[in-house]
Amino acid sequence: MRKMPLPFVVFAATAIVTLPIACSKDQPPPATPYLAPDAGAAWNGDPNAPPGGFDAGMGSLETIIDGAIDLAIRAQAVHSAPSMSPEGQVGRATLQPGGSFSMVVTLQPNQCYTFIAYSPPGQVTELDMKLMAQPLNIQAGASGAKDKNMPIIGRGKANAQCPILPVPLPYRLDVVAKQGMGRIGVQVFSRPK
Repeated sequence: MRKMPLPFVVFAATAIVTLPIACSKDQPPPATPYLAPDAGAAWNGDPNAPPGGFDAGMGSLETIIDGAIDLAIRAQAVHSAPSMSPEGQVGRATLQPGGSFSMVVTLQPNQCYTFIAYSPPGQVTELDMKLMAQPLNIQAGASGAKDKNMPIIGRGKANAQCPILPVPLPYRLDVVAKQGMGRIGVQVFSRPK
């Protein structure tokens, strides 16, 4: 089986979902699509929800974009966060040009971390991500200038962020939309040191 480049897969998934919306002129609405959750997702308990218990109807394009973001981050983690597991929930936001999103993460001693953010094609085209040690607000890591819409801090085993202090410390993860606007997602990955 031939592998498709990740940006093409995300773009194609977004196009397939949004094309009926953009092209429907005086036509009845198409059947409501849905995305099946991954094995770890919680079912909302709604007996009228589509199979899989995950409602991503035509009114929730944001949910579909978030699904594409999650898929892209997980695919990138295979290479950029090897042997790491996701930690906590994906941080999400809709950013305007120059807008920012911040989340506080507590880094544990004897753990190593990778941080991956993403915005699909047609959304934010350039993201900047920084990891700031609190409470002194000291920069502990930053994404590369060439990362564009998928900034990564701690890429690969050799560059993972591994705190040296023997106590848990809070860090603030800041993501800024340098160009474009739209949905973004940020996921923290960790592994034992």
